[in-house]
Amino acid sequence: MDSPSSHRPFPQGSEGGALRTLFATLKDAGVRFAVLRNYDDLPHSCGGSDLDILISPTDSHLVKPAISQAIHSAGGALIGVADSVGFFKATAIGRAAEEPRVWWGLCLDVNVGLRFRGLPLANDSL
Repeated sequence: MDSPSSHRPFPQGSEGGALRTLFATLKDAGVRFAVLRNYDDLPHSCGGSDLDILISPTDSHLVKPAISQAIHSAGGALIGVADSVGFFKATAIGRAAEEPRVWWGLCLDVNVGLRFRGLPLANDSL
């Protein structure tokens, strides 16, 4: 992923701004995470796809509050969260500050550890 300082600034209320805020908030909260795929356009855009991330199970209690804080700080709102064993999906929308008719949206697929059908594939020491 490119350094945010190597590109143009991210306006408040843009998809890139929301992504940058999300990554910074996760880092500041001490959440260990990795983007699993579709990372070519990050941190500017998810490229029309969802954002799949893997987090350490030991950090799972930090993730939802950090995501909620990041979305709110980016001028958006969570519109849905769906949970299952070892996985949750969070969907958010926001409106561009400079262009009230322009909206952004993010769908975050968060994998808590490496699991298949709820069973761990690796130990929890990611």
